[in-house]
Amino acid sequence: MAHTSKELLINIEAHYQNSADLFKSWGINTSDGTFALHTGFYSDPINIQENDGVSKMTTKVIELADIGRNQRVLDAGCGMGNLTFEIGNRYAKHNVRVHGIDISSTNLHEANSAHQLNKSANVSFSKQDYLNTAFPDNTFDRVVFFESLAHAEDKPETLREMSRILKPQGKIIIADMFIKSDLDAKQTSTLEGFKKLSGIPSIENLTAILSYLSLLDLKVEVNEITSNVLLPDQDEPYDLESSDENFSDEYSIKLQGLLSDVQQIMHHDKAGYYFISATKL
Repeated sequence: MAHTSKELLINIEAHYQNSADLFKSWGINTSDGTFALHTGFYSDPINIQENDGVSKMTTKVIELADIGRNQRVLDAGCGMGNLTFEIGNRYAKHNVRVHGIDISSTNLHEANSAHQLNKSANVSFSKQDYLNTAFPDNTFDRVVFFESLAHAEDKPETLREMSRILKPQGKIIIADMFIKSDLDAKQTSTLEGFKKLSGIPSIENLTAILSYLSLLDLKVEVNEITSNVLLPDQDEPYDLESSDENFSDEYSIKLQGLLSDVQQIMHHDKAGYYFISATKL
């Protein structure tokens, strides 16, 4: 059976250990005690409130999942558990059960600490590998990858495993950035730096991801929302000297700079942010 390599495990763990300052300085402290640090959704690109954007993106992903009564949901790559808790809280009265898996001990420590405080009865967590989970066939009605599929070392095999544990008529939900067209040398270098720092083995071309899903006999729907995730004034490279962010460590500063440069790649239409829903037939 396939497993994530030891080298990638070390890189992922190092990323989440090193970015703790970034999560707590730049992330959104949610009601369940976790920190949400992901792309925001902005209906109005002029009047941006970043906290509102992060919360709205979480809501958009949950709406895309279209969760029904008595369903089981897998938060694949749950991080600190923000989405897991949000789904659990919203659907607690509908007998929805949510399980979060992550390969990072750092993330799961934070998720389980928050769980001890809020004691959500319909939420649980475990440390598992995307490539080889412990779940039986046909376990979940929804599998959600919220900016987490990028960490999968073997994406076709990961999606195959998720399809295995998905019930018939269940859905795999993906919210993430994918490559749209060929990158120039500078853009390629930016993504290589971002991947190396973030413990990401590859950022896939959208066409490749859709091909992987179609080979699994999944009915795929795609919606590009790039215009709703781009921040304004990204035409110049990120300048660490003039940045008004106040991070205390070099790692967080470097990561923030790379994230800004990745936004530039989307501004130049070489990459895009997508909502993907794939239904098991």
